[in-house]
Amino acid sequence: METTTVRLARAEDFEAVSALLSELGRPAVTPDNQVKLQAVYDRHLRRSDTASLVAEAGGRIVGFMSLEFRERLNRESPEAWVPDLIVTEDVRATGAQGMTDEGLFFRYKLV
Repeated sequence: METTTVRLARAEDFEAVSALLSELGRPAVTPDNQVKLQAVYDRHLRRSDTASLVAEAGGRIVGFMSLEFRERLNRESPEAWVPDLIVTEDVRATGAQGMTDEGLFFRYKLV
């Protein structure tokens, strides 16, 4: 079984993360929109109210999760919202290291 490493996403992960997001049905990155989408991704990584994680296995990025912290009415503490969570299909199918959309990223501590 391959070892899986979960870490904070970096700017240089843009291409791999974009490919994973396209598996979720998101618009593909094209030469026409690449600069704008890279800028959106870079801004997201720099925001203080977000955390984005990637999972690496076998020398490649196989999973991605974006996490946003937001305030809710009638709540004393922030809520974590996960708008994007994907583990690539070929890795999910192997069951390597228990990697599933539900469990992969929650081994990583944000605090």
